[in-house]
Amino acid sequence: MHGKELVEYFNSNPTILNIRIESRASVEFPEITLCPSDALNYTALELHNLTKETMPYAFQFPKKLNMSLWKGLDLFTFKDFHNIVNDCLLFSEPNLASDCVRGFWTWINDTQVFTTAAGYWRETRFLTTAESWPLKVCYTFHADTTLPIKIPTLFPIFELRLNFHDYNNSGYYEIRIDSQEEPFTEMKNVTSSGQTFFLTKGSSYMLSLSVKNYNFLPSGSQCNGDEDYGYQKCLVTALTEKVFKNLTCSIPSVVPNIPDQIYTKDQCTPFEIFRFFYRYGVALKSYDPGCLRKCKRTTYNVIPFQEAALPAEEYLGGIKLNFPAAELEIVEEQELTSLSQFLSNVGGMIGLYLGFSLLSLYEGMEILLSWVKSRFFNAPIRPKSSKKHDMKDVNLFS
Repeated sequence: MHGKELVEYFNSNPTILNIRIESRASVEFPEITLCPSDALNYTALELHNLTKETMPYAFQFPKKLNMSLWKGLDLFTFKDFHNIVNDCLLFSEPNLASDCVRGFWTWINDTQVFTTAAGYWRETRFLTTAESWPLKVCYTFHADTTLPIKIPTLFPIFELRLNFHDYNNSGYYEIRIDSQEEPFTEMKNVTSSGQTFFLTKGSSYMLSLSVKNYNFLPSGSQCNGDEDYGYQKCLVTALTEKVFKNLTCSIPSVVPNIPDQIYTKDQCTPFEIFRFFYRYGVALKSYDPGCLRKCKRTTYNVIPFQEAALPAEEYLGGIKLNFPAAELEIVEEQELTSLSQFLSNVGGMIGLYLGFSLLSLYEGMEILLSWVKSRFFNAPIRPKSSKKHDMKDVNLFS
């Protein structure tokens, strides 16, 4: 295919052509989310002479425990941050660390956060199915972006020890590593690029992260290219609209994303609350609102390496994170929408290193394309259909 033919093909198919250039890109520190496998606080159960087996259903609290549903949920839910996170350090140098376990509680955008020297932890509450404890609390760490963190690096950049003292013997922590473009969500049936790791008592792991950055072309409604678009906000909004659609009574805000219900008069009965919890939990497991993912997104591949076990009497489990330079794989896929933009980028890169101007490059484009054809292709270039992105590819570089 000559330069003139490439221009004509691009002009006749402006929305389906997919030109990719691979280049090095920067690395952002991911979001780290901690979720207890069992939402019950066993220490609180012991103080009230209860066990997991004798614990009444939440809607029976007023009659059997002489306390309101909301007080009982707050009391018996495993949510004490300092009983979960024992130690936390974020390193900017091998011997220079910022603490991420000591700080203070505050509120940001109606969400409770714990602010530390290394960043902040966001508290997220979820309702679960009625067969188990109906409330679950997770904590997500956001690193302070102003800290001089060096990535990639071989030394551990993040160290975390979690407490198992308030757990039963089979308890574990679910640790999620997500990008900032696609934050953690408890909805099980939606597409996510996050990685999940499970930590048990006494175990210690080095988690080596391999990173890829993507920037996809928003053609065929495959992704949302708006930089201000919030994928998680779309999911949460759709979920609340679904579960509140047929609610005819008023329910207090046990989770932050329950909307104000100023048009309903009667308070929900315990049984109505039970049914609401069930619908909410089922939606978390099976509902997919069809929210588009962001075109610009990052994925983190977790490679675990087991270290020496921690002493059993400490009731702890630990992880470390690093981004090793030898293993690091960072790819930015720039999928362009115009040939002039493609030529401008290529011309800028080549001109920077070789001193070519864009005009001289354009004049020699036909020669360059002839060389590419003879070097990489044995037959005329035929755009190939891609089922994944519903577009056609013309690969100029391998």
